[in-house]
Amino acid sequence: MKNSQIEEKEDEDSKMKFDHFNSEINLLSIKILLEFFHRGKDVLTLGDFMKGNHWKEEEVYSVLYEYEDYSVTEDLVLAHIIHMVEDFGIGKVKLISVVGLDELLKSVVRKAIEEKKKNEDIDDLVGYYTWIMGEIFGLKRQSGEMQMKAIKKDIATWKYYMDRVDFKVSSAEEGYIYLKPLGISQIVHIAAPFMEIKVDYKNSKVDDVHRKLKDFLYAFTQDQYLDKLPFYRDKRYYYSKQLENFVEYINRLPLINGYVNVPFEVLSEKGFEFVKVTSYLEDQGKIKVTNWNDKDVWNIKFNQTPITVESLVSAGEIVKNMDNDNNLKLDLSFDEVKSILSIGDKIVKVRKMKDQYHLLRTIFEDKEEVGKEWFFSEIAEKYDSEADLDDKKFYNAAYQVSQKIARDAGIRDALITTTQSVRINPKYLS
Repeated sequence: MKNSQIEEKEDEDSKMKFDHFNSEINLLSIKILLEFFHRGKDVLTLGDFMKGNHWKEEEVYSVLYEYEDYSVTEDLVLAHIIHMVEDFGIGKVKLISVVGLDELLKSVVRKAIEEKKKNEDIDDLVGYYTWIMGEIFGLKRQSGEMQMKAIKKDIATWKYYMDRVDFKVSSAEEGYIYLKPLGISQIVHIAAPFMEIKVDYKNSKVDDVHRKLKDFLYAFTQDQYLDKLPFYRDKRYYYSKQLENFVEYINRLPLINGYVNVPFEVLSEKGFEFVKVTSYLEDQGKIKVTNWNDKDVWNIKFNQTPITVESLVSAGEIVKNMDNDNNLKLDLSFDEVKSILSIGDKIVKVRKMKDQYHLLRTIFEDKEEVGKEWFFSEIAEKYDSEADLDDKKFYNAAYQVSQKIARDAGIRDALITTTQSVRINPKYLS
């Protein structure tokens, strides 16, 4: 594979992961998946991911009409889960099961009776619920067939198939369409709590997801994604404003011994992005979410009360090693041969001949100009005077370098970046 093809694939992979992080619903699903992994559980239910009515809101639900493969929102959510597990490389969804078929049938009958009491015109309801129960009986028939096969092969395992049906999912591509050929597309929104998702986790990839998520959240709080809106939002506030709105919202809820119960309806708030703000504050040790997979509300412990903006922004966010400013100022350099940025006793490695390399090479080319403000158009000119390069090429490179410095050297403000330029923070220069 050519270098250009490798870089293009890396860019597509990076964008795909960014889109998952950027969406509140997808990010929530990632948090739940990681939570189950850390608790040593590999079986989730589709109902675990259906929080409140947010997926049913018009701007979110509208995505269903863009893809013929989705019949209901739960179908869409399940496809997202299958793809996220594989997109991040944390494992594979190997099995989808419908369990508790007898209880599922009872719940459908109860729901039908409840709706009959509320609606005098029941003609449509009769047809609908007849169809639903027909699908459930179809699943029970499959369950019986699986039991008979198991009895013929091994008498000890046949009980496993009592009251359940398993469906294998070999890849994310099949995840989009598996519901329709199985004939259960109409019950998925009712059966979500009865649908188990078996994930084979790949342990080595989970830490990488955590690191990428931390980088994303930090950049989010630095307002680097103001113009990168998820499809269901028409505005993104500065993080400082989001934090103000978050505090105002939380203070409308009862506070008991430092705990606040936050309803799932918070996902519909327009003034702040709950999952992102909460995840970042949790990373900073300001709060603790008891269980991202809670069934009724999110129970959140605030480590400092009263809850104010000031209580959520404190010394915990001050960059480590700031006491070593003098040392940093005396040893800030870039080795073009080794492709290593040195900051004090810390080193940051970038891939040679990539955009990040050329960005740093240009900045450090002349010692007398190291501290100047470098416009991306100027860097592009030095990189290739014949090509008409998009400034975004080096804006992205500056962002990636900043993330690597934060991760490898513990310094989050080494570069000052605007949409048009980048410069080294003067406090790290002699």
